[in-house]
Amino acid sequence: ERAEVLRMYVMPAARHRGIGTMLLGALEAEAAAMGAVRIVLETGDRQPDALALYEGQGYARIEAWIDDPHPHSIFMGRDL
Repeated sequence: ERAEVLRMYVMPAARHRGIGTMLLGALEAEAAAMGAVRIVLETGDRQPDALALYEGQGYARIEAWIDDPHPHSIFMGRDL
């Protein structure tokens, strides 16, 4: 019931053009089509563009779901 975004990357020269939003939307649609009701991800506190993207798409910080996470990790999720 839960999908996880493992890695998403847009080259710096292509950022701020909506590509990340489109990629994330496609991943969310695929997850929903596969029956997921929630989507989660891990990003870092040194990735302000990623944080802005996820927060802008309705993601909120959640508790880590792994043991001993990296000190700079931020875990986020949202219902689909």
